[in-house]
Amino acid sequence: MKKSLNGKKKKNKNLVIKIFVISIFLFFICSSLILSKRKFLYVESGFKSFSSIVSTYITKNMYTSRKKSDTYYKTKYDYLKKENDELRKTIDIKLKNENYVVAKISNQILKDATGRITIDKGIKDNIKKKMPVVTENGLIGFISKSSSLISEVNLITNVSDSNMISILIESSDGLISGILSSYDSKNNLFKITDIMQKSNIEKGNRVVLSGYDNDSYKGIYLGKVVKQESDNYGLTKTVWLKSDNNFDDLLYVLVVGDK
Repeated sequence: MKKSLNGKKKKNKNLVIKIFVISIFLFFICSSLILSKRKFLYVESGFKSFSSIVSTYITKNMYTSRKKSDTYYKTKYDYLKKENDELRKTIDIKLKNENYVVAKISNQILKDATGRITIDKGIKDNIKKKMPVVTENGLIGFISKSSSLISEVNLITNVSDSNMISILIESSDGLISGILSSYDSKNNLFKITDIMQKSNIEKGNRVVLSGYDNDSYKGIYLGKVVKQESDNYGLTKTVWLKSDNNFDDLLYVLVVGDK
């Protein structure tokens, strides 16, 4: 009985060895056929084509996945770098004048529909209604309302006859007063009215807040004069201002407090 079992095991072992040898032989035969330059049989040609398709698919997908991954990390890196640069600039301004509060924009979705944005600072940070909000490029708006943790900023692109802004133009003849009365969204220009025709205004003159409502805000930068034109039979003139801010790309801002 014991001999019978040993014989059976020996036969199975020999069978496994034979299968292994035959497999190795077939593998080398197939490999040599694929790599050779002679004419391929139909089966060989199909096998090689299939191998080529599989190889191309794997390579392409590996490249695509890596490309997507690289794009994702580059986009994230660029965003974080921009965020860091913006924060560095706003903090640098704050260090020069302690009456600023650094805030991050938490919602720009409202901007397209209402011309307003939300920031992550509120009453607990001493944020109050009508406080100016600026970036390193100048004024962007005023606080319109606040809660404990967040505040809403009404952008100056919302300026109209019902909420005009008093400004001063810094010219070679001194300060010239005017009214920021409207915004041309097509050309990204602000309209300044109520200026006497004889006023000596030149392209590139700085425009700042007058501070008539609050002397603490006098001199806050808005932008520069880009053009002017006569109206009302040559008695007055209209001046067009361009802000240095990109209102579609705001990240960090500064809320200006009372001095």
